[in-house]
Amino acid sequence: MEAQMRIDFILFTEQCATLLGREIHVREALSNNGLNFDRHFTSFSEFVITLVSVNWRISGGRLMLTGTERTSYEIGADQLISFLRLGAAEYELTEKCGPSVFRKTTLEVLSL
Repeated sequence: MEAQMRIDFILFTEQCATLLGREIHVREALSNNGLNFDRHFTSFSEFVITLVSVNWRISGGRLMLTGTERTSYEIGADQLISFLRLGAAEYELTEKCGPSVFRKTTLEVLSL
């Protein structure tokens, strides 16, 4: 992970701790064709999580976002290849999960 992206991601994780109780819209795209997130090669998921806690799992370098109603989402910090701030309350993270498998996650804070 490049130095600036590491700094931006650390700042993002610190900000997550201030979002407890807020709704986060999670959109996920999982591609088995490299960085091609075309609908023919990609599975999509989305849901809204009301954030209850933000933690780190040292084993595997995972940022854990835990919500109500038994919801959770994890991001592999050691797999990040891209981290972008799309707007005041929206972020896009791309992980390389395997040789040709990539996961793009968009996190949008809904209730500011």
